[in-house]
Amino acid sequence: MRKSLVTPAVMVMLGTAALLGAAPAVAGTTTTQVNISPQAQMWAVVPGVTGIAVSVTFACSGGTGTVSLTATQTSAQSNSGSSASGSGFVSAKCDGKSHKVTQFLNGFGFQQGTATVSATLTAPSGTATDEKVVQVNHP
Repeated sequence: MRKSLVTPAVMVMLGTAALLGAAPAVAGTTTTQVNISPQAQMWAVVPGVTGIAVSVTFACSGGTGTVSLTATQTSAQSNSGSSASGSGFVSAKCDGKSHKVTQFLNGFGFQQGTATVSATLTAPSGTATDEKVVQVNHP
């Protein structure tokens, strides 16, 4: 008889401990997200060499992460008919709040038109990606 009373009591204590332990993890969860702005600005690296400045908004939690960006402009996307590509990365403060950063992507030959931009946020709270065709403007 004693064995059958101890087993349910132990099961109730273990179940309660498991529920209490799971609650803080669920309450502290933050969504990891990244969003590319629809406009990019050309900028001159040196005369004749142009990159683009791309802005992203991100949110994450758990410390520090990284936002990696790549941009490709095909000849069909360029007003001059030439192609270009570039990449860059920026450190991300993962504090559960939304942040906006602008990263300069070094490349050769970006022109007015459009470009396809990919962003990947790698953070302690997870990974998020975004890809957009953005408008490339001359400042």
